Amino acid sequence: MEFMSKSFKTWENRPPTSKIKLGTWLKWIINVLTLGTGKYISTWIAVDILGFESCGCCQREQYLNRLTNKNFDGRCNEIKLW
Repeated sequence: MEFMSKSFKTWENRPPTSKIKLGTWLKWIINVLTLGTGKYISTWIAVDILGFESCGCCQREQYLNRLTNKNFDGRCNEIKLW
């Protein structure tokens, strides 16, 4: 099929181990619903109000990603956005 785009062809030929990462999707949905302030709000509630060390967002994302993708490396602690 010559009318398919190059990105679609690469998606079509992806290895079977690359599955949808459930944690990443949930993180994206939370960001959309909270207009990008979800991490800030959850950190504020968990750390300042409830007294936890962190909000647990990264751990939740890693856990959910490993449910759907066993090969997920889980290095979201190394990524710093700010």
